[in-house]
This record gives sequence, C-alpha cells and structure tokens, in this order.
Amino acid sequence: MQARQHRTLADLLTLVRQEVELPGPRATSGVVVVIAATEQRLAALDREAAGLPEGTVHTLVGRRADDLADALLALPPISVVLDTRAALAPQQARLFEAAFFALEPGAVWVAAHGAAPAPPARPSADGGQAPPLARLAESFSASSRPKDVRSRWRAHRRSCDTAVVTAELALFRKGRAHLLKVRDAQALTVLAQREPGLEVSVVGEQPACRLTTHDHRQYGAPAAGEQLPAVLESPPLAVRRYDGAVTLPLNSLAYHGRTLLPDSFRWHLADVPTAWGISDTGTRFARLKPHDEPTHLPGSFFHFGYNNSGHFGHLMTEALAKLWGWDAAKADDPSLKILCRLHPDRAQGPDKRLESRLLPAYGIAPDDIAWADGPVTVDRLYACTPMWHNAAPFHAHDGLRADWARLREGLLRERTGRPAGPERIFVTRRGGNRTCRNVEQVEALFEAAGYTVVFPGPLPLEEQVALFAGARVVAGFGGAGMFNLAYAERLESVVVLNQWAYEARNEQLFAAVHGAACHTFWSPPDVDHDGGRSYQAHQSSWEFDVGLTDELRSLLVSL
Repeated sequence: MQARQHRTLADLLTLVRQEVELPGPRATSGVVVVIAATEQRLAALDREAAGLPEGTVHTLVGRRADDLADALLALPPISVVLDTRAALAPQQARLFEAAFFALEPGAVWVAAHGAAPAPPARPSADGGQAPPLARLAESFSASSRPKDVRSRWRAHRRSCDTAVVTAELALFRKGRAHLLKVRDAQALTVLAQREPGLEVSVVGEQPACRLTTHDHRQYGAPAAGEQLPAVLESPPLAVRRYDGAVTLPLNSLAYHGRTLLPDSFRWHLADVPTAWGISDTGTRFARLKPHDEPTHLPGSFFHFGYNNSGHFGHLMTEALAKLWGWDAAKADDPSLKILCRLHPDRAQGPDKRLESRLLPAYGIAPDDIAWADGPVTVDRLYACTPMWHNAAPFHAHDGLRADWARLREGLLRERTGRPAGPERIFVTRRGGNRTCRNVEQVEALFEAAGYTVVFPGPLPLEEQVALFAGARVVAGFGGAGMFNLAYAERLESVVVLNQWAYEARNEQLFAAVHGAACHTFWSPPDVDHDGGRSYQAHQSSWEFDVGLTDELRSLLVSL
C-alpha cells in the first residue's frame, strides 16, 4: 500500500489515537504542531476540519531540519508533533534527532511514512545514516535497554517510553523531561514564545569589541587545547531583566519552566554549554539533576552565581566578568540586591568570603549583598552576558579594565600613598594541582634575573592588590595566583610557566585585556591527554623543561 498523501489532519490524528493516548490540548499549552513540505500539502490537510481548539495548532513548512528545529523549540509546550513529509524520510529523522527532547513527558512525535519502500538514507553530518523513523521505531520497540540501539540514538531511546510502527505512521511517546539550553543571543526571541510566563527585557548594553594577541608568544612544545586567535572578538553584551519566577538551585544554574536561562552557563558560547546541576543531552538540551525544594526570596536580585562558589580563581574570572551589569540593573530597580551563594560543602560564612570585601570596594553597599545557602526562587532576576569566555571561542571585553580599576581603587582607597613595589615579580606556586617539582630551581632562575619571588595567598588583600598594581612585568606559574593580574595598573608583559596538558588560557586573557605582551613556556606533564580530554592530565604535576632555560633567561633580561 502506498502512503496516502491525501489524508487530512483529522484522519491522521484518528490513526494516532488508535495506537497511543494523546494528551489533551489545554488553553495555554499542549499545542499540536503540523509539519508539511509545501504550502499546498499543508492546505490539503484541512486543519479546520480536525476540530481542535482555536490557537492550539501550529504549522511549520519546510524541508531543512535545522530551520524547522529552531522554530519548533521556540513553541509553548507541545502535545503532538505530526511530520507529514513522508517523501523526506532522512529529513524527518534529522528533525526528530534535533528536537524530540523538546517534548514534554506524555507528548507524542509522529512521522508519516506509508508502506512504500523508504528512499535510500543519505549520510548525516556525523558520518552516520539518517534512517527512516519507521525503522528507528522498530528498533526502539525491539530493544529493552538503551544500549541495545546505536549510540547516536541511545538518549532518544532512554527518553521514549513507547514506540509504535503502523502501515502509515511511526510514533514515539516522550517519557522524560528535558530543559532547553537557551543561548545568550536567543534570550529575547525564544523565551518570549517558549515561556509566556516569563517577561524578558534589556536594561543595559555594551557594544562588541576586538582585542589583539599578536604580541603573544609560545615556547616549548605546542599546548593541548585551542589557542587564542590573533583577534579576540567579543560579542555585544546585554543586561537582562527576567520578570517571573526564576529558580537558582546552585552555582550559576538558573531556569524557568522548561528552559535553562543563558546565564546558567560558565562558557555560554561553547559547543556544549554546561553547568553544575544538569546532565547534558546533546548540545541543546539537559536534564535537571534532583535538588532540594527552593526557598522563595521575594524581590529583585542580580545574578552573581559562578562555578564552584567560593573558589578564588572562578570568582576572579567568571564572577568579576559580570560586575559591569550591576549599575544598569540597580538604576532600573533601586531595591535590587546582588545574590551570592555559599558553597554547600565549604564551612565559609559571608564574613570569610572574598565577595564581602570586593563588592563593597566596587561600590555595592553591604546591605545590598544577599547570600543563599541552598536553592532559591526569586520574583525578578537581573543577569548579564559575562565579559570573559575562557573557552572556544575565546574572548574578553575591554570593559573589564574599568571594572578592575574600580576594584583596585576601592581596595586601596584607605592606603596612605602608594609605596613603590617591585617592578618585576615572579608568582610562585607550591602544593595543590599542577605542582612543579623543580620549583626551587625555577625560583632561583627568576631571582638571578632580578625578579622578586612572591606568594600572594597569605598576604593581606590590600598588599596583594598593591603588589600587582605596581608591577610592570608579572611572571609566574599558571594558575589562580596569577589572577591578581586584574589589579594591574601599568602592566607591560606577562610570563607564564605551565605544563602543556593544561587547557585554560586565563593569563593570556588577562594580558590581552591589559594590552600587555604574553610569553608562555610549556613543559611536559607527568600525565598527558590520551586521545581525548583528561581532567587528570589538565591538572597533572610536572617539571619545568630545563631545555628552555636559556630562552627564558634571555627573555627575562630583555623585559
């Protein structure tokens, strides 16, 4: 029997109901999405005769899966997706692959196929085949475990509680809930349609900017991971106001309804933006990990959450990159408070946290600092695009210099005068991750070149700030000790020593923002990457390559 292309929408829904129970459309959700290849085919479906409530049918016309997926993901909760493009089996499969996770539990994805042999499958972007959905439904029905199907489809199989094949249709009923990861640039357009209970507006902006890294040089073997490009392209930045209940379970994670807000992600432009508190499902979706019932915090709050709350390095990079949005948000709502988070596993009260020193130095009143020690839901959230992106595509915004200077001046305000410190310092590192085994040899090399060896951590905060503010050349082992570069006032050059399996580029980004030269010396790690990314290699101990000594000594003399 050939596929009956003349069937109406009412006919097709009747066939679906014979196989699975459909969730009933509701006034504000449960829409039926009808997909057709052409306007003529859409007209032949006679949508009005289907008897569905007004406003519950959304139609999409097209052939390309990417275009249709973008439109589908922006819709309110869906009861049924009905893809009538029986002659486009590979495109049906690609769309299902991209957008099935957008359905709510109980919703049904239906693809018309007919009994005619499906057209030959064409290779997909990842080199596999895009099989007709009838064959995929058969494999789902026959498998009792997700690992019984191809790896490409295992997440779909885990999320499907029923799969049915008939002479004309392939049907998949969703069994698990997923949240869509909304990108920064999509916040206004997607959320307006997808989350009608959340009103989003922009209250502040910063233009795009470009920073050059042409004076950055590397020595030793090539490092793992991607390197900074010659030009760092920062996108335009926005301060957003979310009116409506937003839940913040931990760190930076923030969501409303079925959607993860773009402010959740540590690196929001990464291929797979991720955050603590979720399990990723492909690039665009995630499942929310269980968390305690949130406490309601009435009022307006500025989102200052960051990865690994209370960690100095994450605070100095990810969190400070959000401060630029505070003034615009506070002007929009004078009752605004900045929301900071205590770490669940660290015995740190607000009085022990660096935020309690830095935020007042920036000009934020202590009474405007709010602390959360568990999941919270707020009535209104302000959040902004961060100025720092330490992952591909790497970038940092030159507006950071003004914020860093504001912090520096605030922290040094009560110092009488600025005693001249050493112009050239070497920031040493002892213990912890990425331990350098010949640290004494390295320190001696720098001391012989006229550098003052410093260990910033134990020093009072104002002394750390003054030390870096006065330095013209800052050298050191890569890591958090170098992040006091934020306070630099007359920086000309940065010299970094690290092992080549380390993938972060923080010191290089600091140098780029300050307009300073950067010289990075790479040595072999004790544990290297082995065909993929290894956190153990990233944090491996190492030994400075003495073969680089002459080159390093020559550079130090010249700076």
